[in-house]
Amino acid sequence: MPNRSPTRRALLGLMAVAVLGLIVLAAWPREPTYKGRRLSSWIDELGRSQEEGETLSDVRLRYQTLTNTVQSLGSKAASTAVAWIRDKPRKSLYDDIQYSIENALRARIRLPSRKDRSGEAIWVFQILGPTAKQVIPDLSTLALSEHTCAHAARCLSCLGPEAISALSNALANGSAPARSAAIDALAEIGPPAATTAPLLRQIILTNDQSTWQALRALAEIQPNASDLLPTMCGYLLNERVNLPSPQGFGAAPGAAYALARIGPDGIPPLLQSLASTQAVVRASARAALDPRSQDMFTGKAPSDFYTRSGHFQSTFNLEMTVEATARTLGHYPDTYYQKLLPTLAPYTNSPDSAVRSSAIEALRQIKPR
Repeated sequence: MPNRSPTRRALLGLMAVAVLGLIVLAAWPREPTYKGRRLSSWIDELGRSQEEGETLSDVRLRYQTLTNTVQSLGSKAASTAVAWIRDKPRKSLYDDIQYSIENALRARIRLPSRKDRSGEAIWVFQILGPTAKQVIPDLSTLALSEHTCAHAARCLSCLGPEAISALSNALANGSAPARSAAIDALAEIGPPAATTAPLLRQIILTNDQSTWQALRALAEIQPNASDLLPTMCGYLLNERVNLPSPQGFGAAPGAAYALARIGPDGIPPLLQSLASTQAVVRASARAALDPRSQDMFTGKAPSDFYTRSGHFQSTFNLEMTVEATARTLGHYPDTYYQKLLPTLAPYTNSPDSAVRSSAIEALRQIKPR
């Protein structure tokens, strides 16, 4: 077989790239347009965070324009958002194709790539809410896939109570990532999802990686959260923390979150936990008693579940860093007391005797450290 010339090989390679590019472009989902512009173009322009020099009025105006756009497109926008999640790029496949072509041509070639817009689908469903319920079957399927479950579950949470059945299915039949995403979505829906409490309790009893999430979700959906007090204290005060979790911290963070969400009845065990012998329990309690966290838990600072839990998680991670630093130094840094003492002080004057005595005892135990 005659050897092909370098020019011919390069030409064939370029033709292959062109064909592949046409295939990618042909597979691109067609987007609806509003006033001559694609939906994704509107989101790119209007869905960004507040920028320097931009007033809150400017941001509100942008968001209102985006809301009007999405609502005008209605079901077309919902179908497009589902396609964005379904067509979420698989980077490993793209990289393999990229590598193969570059290796064959001995040259750097950039293939046309599809932007990952799966996260932007959340914008669409936050705006449309329950009016987009016709896509629940599609999102239900995507909520079972490890590749798409995170965004699909969050979009289902935007659709309200009618999405509970789809999320319950992911909770009962999905893999660990799908179950994790479904738990958080049910927590976002809140009390209307109380029918899923038995499923969440089953997950708690399995002591698997979703236990800590199920604990905090119960506190979000349970109509009478005080009924959860014994359960949450059992996972925090009794230091049942040797359970697996994605971060290896066990169930303590979930129990502390739940106790803070319960309200005044949950404060005494959190205060007692500040003097625990377990670093993860101390850090969990400090994150739950953090003033900003408390504002979110008590409604002084409006927040949805995802914002609330995200702030708690980041605060907990910082507190675990404090514990690691103390272990390295052999003592707590000065900033530990500067932050903790003002946080505890208001509780020492509480009209609730249980809260007051727990705070005074906690102060007594932590000061000598």
